[in-house]
This record gives sequence, C-alpha cells and structure tokens, in this order.
Amino acid sequence: MHSEFSDREVGTAVDGTAIPSDVSATSGDLSGQWALATDWSNCVHFGTSVFELRTYKLALVNMQAAGTFVLETRKVCSIVNTALLGQQTIFPANLVATIPPVALESAIGGTATGASYLGGLDVQVFGVQLTNLATDPMPIGPSDPRVVDAEGDGKPGGTLLIGKMCEIYTAIRAIAQVSGSVTEPGRIEGGGVQDSTQTVLGGTSSFCTQTYNTTPNHAHNHFVLRSLSSLGLDTNGDGTVDCSELQAGQAQLVTWRAADNNRCLGK
Repeated sequence: MHSEFSDREVGTAVDGTAIPSDVSATSGDLSGQWALATDWSNCVHFGTSVFELRTYKLALVNMQAAGTFVLETRKVCSIVNTALLGQQTIFPANLVATIPPVALESAIGGTATGASYLGGLDVQVFGVQLTNLATDPMPIGPSDPRVVDAEGDGKPGGTLLIGKMCEIYTAIRAIAQVSGSVTEPGRIEGGGVQDSTQTVLGGTSSFCTQTYNTTPNHAHNHFVLRSLSSLGLDTNGDGTVDCSELQAGQAQLVTWRAADNNRCLGK
C-alpha cells in the first residue's frame, strides 16, 4: 500500500490534517439517498510504455446528518475498467453484489456552495476475509485460509473476465478517500486518493495471471456525490433508487473521463 493511507485515522484527511475548518452543524436536508460516482486514474507500465487505466465505480449512498458529521452507508453497484491493450477487465455483476456495504463518517461544512466535504475512509474487499479490512496483510496465494469463493462459483477469490479470452481468480482490497466541495444544492464534487492491492490466485491462461507495475495517478481522480431526490431515477416508482436504476441513469449523474495516456506522461 502507498503511504497516504498508513498511520491514518478516520476523521482526518489523507495528509493527516484535521477535518475541514469550515465544518459546522450540518443541515438535515443532507439526509436521504445519494449516489456516488468515482472515476479513478492509474498508470500501468509495460516495459518502456505506460498507459492510463481508468476505473469507474457507481455506489448508492444513504446519508444521515449527525451534528458536525454525515453518517454514510455506501453500497457498490458497478465497477468498470477501461480497456488496456485491447482487452477489458470485467467485474461481473454477481461478484460486485458480494461486496458488503461500507459504513463511514464524513465531514461537511454545510450545504452552501463552496462548503468543504471530506469523505471517510472507504475500504472495499472481495475474495478474502480480513479482520481489519484496512491493515491486515493480503493473502499471497490460494492456500491462505482467509481466501473465500466470493460468488460461489467453485473458484478461489473473485472471478474477473479478461475480455472473452480468459478468467482471473483474485482477492482485491481497494482503499479510497474523496474530498471536495458543494458545487450546487445536492451536488458535491472533487478529487481524492485511492490505491488497491490485488493477489492473483489463479486463472485460465498465463495471459490472465501475469502482473504489471501499476501506480495510482491521484492528480486525475474525480468524483461526484449527488442527492437522488430530484434526478428522477426511480423509474419503478417504489420510492427508492436501486442499482439497476442508478446504472441506467448514470449519464445524469456523471460523464466518465476517457483514458488518456498523456495523463501518465505528465502532459
């Protein structure tokens, strides 16, 4: 893991500073159902070449104002990677559904435009059972007793698809934190930091199981957190938005950024 997450306490920013200085008692109108779209950038190195890999995640968020904090429960709905060397790593829906909701505390300076927002530490794990999600060592192979068959398909860890070519069996931990500000009522936007650790547990070909040098590219991360009360995504009229409705209405929430290798070349 990279150093921005080491020795960090919940309620502080990734650089160790305290919660935003403008935090005051939050308004009750923050409470309700929101959606979080995170758009992460990583640089993948193949020999002397480097490519940007972007990971798009959609999550449903239940928010509850609690004094100077906001209590959030986030549930991942989808994970999509951009293609790399012509192949796309696919996170099947039945695997994503096994990722448990994450409860965390965030801080916000109010609901007015410009108010600061600092998301809590978000740790997502699949394919392995860890006591401390953020700090326990990841398994080094399929014989580790903590490895689990995430989606019950008889294969260790979680099964990812590499295009139509092959499968990879893996355990993954992703740690992230977003920070930004209120840009309009019911909309928060900004950047953040993220890092992930992956253990390859097997696969159907050597192409699938090879590993590459991948580094986070924090300067080009982006997120949008938006209240769902006025987006009209509840197409079945049951009073709440589910994952399928969120995915169908993604374009109303965020425009994903296309991969651009120049971002990994400092251009």
